[in-house]
Amino acid sequence: MAEGGSDASDRSLIRPSRRAFLKSGAVAGLSYLATGGLAFGRRPFGPPDAFAQGIAAGVPAAGGDTSVLLWTRATPPPGFPSTTVRWFLTADQFGEHVVARGEVEAVRDRNYVVKLTVADLEPGRSYWYRMEQVVQGKVRAGTEVGRAATLPSEAETSPALRLAVMSCQNYAHGYFGVHRYLARQRDIDLVVHLGDSIYADIADGMIANVIEGYARIDPTPPAATLDDYRMNYEQYLSDPSWRALRAAHPHVVISDDHEFFDGFAGGEQRQDPRVLAARRAFAEYMPIEVPDDLTQGLERIIPWGSDLRLVLQDARWYATPGDRWGDRQRARLGSWDGRRTIVLSPVRVDGARDVLVGRDKRTVIFSGDTHVQGAQEVHDGRRRIAVQYMTGAATSRSASSGYENWPFASYNTPGALVADVSVEGEQVQFLEADVSRPDGRVAVHRVVERDAYGPLEVGGPTDHGSLVAQERGLGG
Repeated sequence: MAEGGSDASDRSLIRPSRRAFLKSGAVAGLSYLATGGLAFGRRPFGPPDAFAQGIAAGVPAAGGDTSVLLWTRATPPPGFPSTTVRWFLTADQFGEHVVARGEVEAVRDRNYVVKLTVADLEPGRSYWYRMEQVVQGKVRAGTEVGRAATLPSEAETSPALRLAVMSCQNYAHGYFGVHRYLARQRDIDLVVHLGDSIYADIADGMIANVIEGYARIDPTPPAATLDDYRMNYEQYLSDPSWRALRAAHPHVVISDDHEFFDGFAGGEQRQDPRVLAARRAFAEYMPIEVPDDLTQGLERIIPWGSDLRLVLQDARWYATPGDRWGDRQRARLGSWDGRRTIVLSPVRVDGARDVLVGRDKRTVIFSGDTHVQGAQEVHDGRRRIAVQYMTGAATSRSASSGYENWPFASYNTPGALVADVSVEGEQVQFLEADVSRPDGRVAVHRVVERDAYGPLEVGGPTDHGSLVAQERGLGG
């Protein structure tokens, strides 16, 4: 049996509807980049602490259609100030066709983190990679195989895009079963993590969970220093399901507030030494490129062919008192260039509806933070100007309220969403996870879809009720 339970216990993702996606040219619902699973026969070897946080791939800030970003953290053996990391990038998952290789030093001044960009690759395809730790000329340890991918060329028509979107993964609130589930899916192009990847400020969350019957305890103290924040990331990455997901698919990530502290809202708080320590730790452990000046934002625009673009918002960083967006993020959201826009925001975007007025009503928004799974049409008072999907929380409990009038809203339903987006429309599958045990089941419990100019249609599998409600007696 594989780690986390058998595949038979997990319901597979359903395929996109013919109406929404065959019109876009996608074949049988298969995504564009993901062309197969990883070579799981090539497993990690050597001391467990050599690559304790695993590996990951991201999207470079520039040239993403011909380059990939690779990440790892390699801890040297005791007494060594650094270690050599040897890396391999291949055109196949079995490592037979090496297209690039090299060596780089993991040094103490960079917390032994290695980030490297591999360029001059083919657009719009998957690559596979692995790394080795070399000490005094001998291979000490090796990683699992990971998958990276270049973006489609901006000169080509945009293919359909399959995103996995998630947020809010409190370690003490449950096991990362939805991460394990998504790692096993072979046809996800990008994993988008919208923040609260750690809960660095939570010390007593374990108490409430023990009362509810959970046995998972987060031993890390509330973070105040750089070392504290690093300790939190290392604790969270001790979960094999999160490490497996980071290896399985390329990631696009942003922070919310709990990477800093509960309620972080930018402004003058950005200059707080504690906040800058948190920002540095986030930059170290995530597969992203960051500016030398950590007070700068991490927002970006990612093109997906000639017709789609992803707009990643660093909303918390640029928030102002009373406004979780701020002028800089509003301007970025409003800078429409004719392509269909996919907004990725750590917070709900209701406060930014003014910048959507007069823009392309095909805009689709994915947001996190609320711990509520939901779908909502965004109106300007006269007509629909966008649609927003909230991913809910991977594990975290205690949801906001006030979504009773939404076409779909599910409170305190741990999981994530998987979205198929094309020029013509989107289909969003909301996943529900049993987080009370490492091998908890994951299932599709609701499906929402629309044509790009049409209303939301809410439906879903009818062969089962709420999985978590059945197994734990909770409301859906």
